[in-house]
Amino acid sequence: MGLLVLIRRRGALLLAAVAAVWCVAAAPEPAPRDTLVIVSNHVFPASKLTREEVRDIYLGRRMIEQYLRIRPIDQSDQAIRTAFLQAIVGLSKPAYIDHWNRLLFQQGGLPPLLKDSPDELVSELLKLDGSIGYLWEEDAEGRRDLKVLLVVPLK
Repeated sequence: MGLLVLIRRRGALLLAAVAAVWCVAAAPEPAPRDTLVIVSNHVFPASKLTREEVRDIYLGRRMIEQYLRIRPIDQSDQAIRTAFLQAIVGLSKPAYIDHWNRLLFQQGGLPPLLKDSPDELVSELLKLDGSIGYLWEEDAEGRRDLKVLLVVPLK
């Protein structure tokens, strides 16, 4: 009888493990993120920017907007950074880093700040006038403290 109890326990554990795997496999995948927004705080002088203007800012070619020094902010998250670099800048991450390394040594420019999360990026945007950054559209929704300068559909 002791063997039967052990088998039942093992069977119950096996059943629980199978159920857990099935639940994980059946969980819906997160919706693909298909829209980027370029944002700033409300002090930023421009109300809209084009893709070309944003590209020039992130490549260090455009550093002033009316009276403010522009300070671009990147994100370290690979998914959004890769999407941004492909859609706006037109460079791979290694090519983008090489561009900034050359620019630093030749002209002494300031590369974009790098933040680890959307919350850190927004916090920096709100305290640093002239800064711009990029977020997934859903991370910017309902944020009255941000100004959307450009909406970039990725599909």
